[in-house]
Amino acid sequence: MASTPFRFLDLPPELRNSIYHLVLCTLSPPEPRLTRVHQDLESYTSFVPLLEHYKFDTAILLVNRQISHEAIDVMLKYHLFIRVVTHGVNLCHLLSAWEIPIVAIGKAIIRNFKGFVMSYSIKIRDASPAPKNHMILLQKDFALFCEALNWLEPSPESFDHRAVLYNPFRNTTSSNYLGITKQTLLVQPYREYLAGIPFFKLEGNICRILARDVTKQVKKDPQLEPWPLLEALNRVKLYGDDLFLQGEYIKALKTWKKSTMQMIGLAGSPLWQRIKAIGDPSDAFPYHIAEIVFYLHMNQVAGLIIIMEILKNQGSLEQAREYWPILLETLSGSFFAVEKLETDWEPLPIHIGERFFRLATAYRILESNSGVAHDCIKIAGLYLPGNQDIQAEEARIDEWIAKDGT
Repeated sequence: MASTPFRFLDLPPELRNSIYHLVLCTLSPPEPRLTRVHQDLESYTSFVPLLEHYKFDTAILLVNRQISHEAIDVMLKYHLFIRVVTHGVNLCHLLSAWEIPIVAIGKAIIRNFKGFVMSYSIKIRDASPAPKNHMILLQKDFALFCEALNWLEPSPESFDHRAVLYNPFRNTTSSNYLGITKQTLLVQPYREYLAGIPFFKLEGNICRILARDVTKQVKKDPQLEPWPLLEALNRVKLYGDDLFLQGEYIKALKTWKKSTMQMIGLAGSPLWQRIKAIGDPSDAFPYHIAEIVFYLHMNQVAGLIIIMEILKNQGSLEQAREYWPILLETLSGSFFAVEKLETDWEPLPIHIGERFFRLATAYRILESNSGVAHDCIKIAGLYLPGNQDIQAEEARIDEWIAKDGT
């Protein structure tokens, strides 16, 4: 006897919805992967960051029209999708440092998606009209995203922020789904995490009173006291140091990186000038902050060198060399970031010597230029005579040169 074919649509609607929810709304933890992001038309270079991606299996949406409509309705009610578009600023460094997961990135990928509940545009004044980034975030990650936005460069006065709420359920039986409660949920991260942004618009399918209150809150100048800032920065540094000593090198790097990004963003804002003006000159807290920022960069360099050495010892020298541009950027940032703070702090011989010591070590590990490595370690020795770590590194470089016969 021939078996009767199974008809999915014969199942009760409640059971079908449970299946849609299981397939489309149960996500595994986001997976990090390299993501090529093409810049705007003014730049022909490409940046390949390591971003956290959610994996969506949407094959069920292609079965037929009825199943597609039913499944999309379930998916959009559970996942509130937010589109982010940027002009003149690439957010990939920020997404990577804060480990903010994305659903998708790239205009071609998300062009035809109509299920957004909000579109958020971030633009630097007079930037190219061609967007740098198109991406989709989930509402549950949007608070972390807004928290990270506080540390964008340049200062908040240089950006236009425009948020537009949509109702993808407008022509469905769930047209009232995005009521005032859901609207409040969507815009709450702006209220909690953004501050001091004078050019902020909130419009679209949103209660006018709610939009007015949130906009007023976002435009309000933030309050930040100098000594608590110093204490918080030092706590983060020490937390990263502890992770490093425990062998959690990647976590330590991310901890230090977030702090340096925060301070660079703060340095470019009028808020930093007001903070410096608050304290007594004898307190010298800006000096201490600048010194911590320097060591946050140098700690990152030390962490990168260890990671490169581990990869080399595993036989992955080429993979280790991929960290070289990041190391150079971080090394140069150790002085550049401090200069942006405009304090009385100036590098001492110990700071300069340490930079040349780290640079020499990186050249040796990557086997890239023995002559430059030799010169760097000699310079480090001039700044820090008698330093045992430098002497040991010089011996390793001499051994490398002798082995290669160069």
